[in-house]
Amino acid sequence: MIRYPQTLSLTAVVVLAVSCSLPVLRESPLVPAVRDEAAVPPSNPSSFVRVDFHRAPPRAGCPPSGCRKPTLKTLAVAHQPAADSSWQPQRAIAKLLNEPHSVAGPAAMTETAAAIAPQRRVPVEPIERELNFYFRYADATLAPDARDKLNDALRNRASLHRVSIRGRTDGLGASPANQRLALARANAVRQHLLSRDPSLATLIEVEARGSCCYVAPNATASGRALNRRVEITFVHQDSDA
Repeated sequence: MIRYPQTLSLTAVVVLAVSCSLPVLRESPLVPAVRDEAAVPPSNPSSFVRVDFHRAPPRAGCPPSGCRKPTLKTLAVAHQPAADSSWQPQRAIAKLLNEPHSVAGPAAMTETAAAIAPQRRVPVEPIERELNFYFRYADATLAPDARDKLNDALRNRASLHRVSIRGRTDGLGASPANQRLALARANAVRQHLLSRDPSLATLIEVEARGSCCYVAPNATASGRALNRRVEITFVHQDSDA
């Protein structure tokens, strides 16, 4: 004889016992509780990104180099009041810069400005070096000590910008002869410089004026010796200026 009522009662008791034990199992340490990821705010919002825009937005971690960083524009927009028609981004940015703990504070802004600001070099004044070489009467031969001084002046060839050579004579003799003598003395200096460095041809300027531009009286022998000369100016200029 089959007793169906008792079997149904036993089944109902088993189902009821299982249903009552489910909350205990879900909160058990062995079974972690299931929580809504969207309802739990992340501990570091800048370290999470949206990966699904069609459903409830789950979050996933991102590497530090791939996370988005706040800028002055986003910070200014974040500080905009909900309903304020007088809000100005310039004032919001200025306020952010003055905040002591702002990520875009004065120190960070100074480093950024220094990195992107164009660097202007201060113009360097040219350096001039004057040399005077003296000659014997009616002679255009360059003395050995003058050659040594010219060689020493060419040590800074990289910064040499211009060489100016001016030939002079004393007041004795006719002007045409003195003009030719002044030019011969200037050319003697020019030829020696070119023998040391032929590329100086584009930098050398030659001027010759006889019976002119005296630095001492021609009435004495010592004065005339000072007037028989070649004046040389080496102009050095920084090439990066």
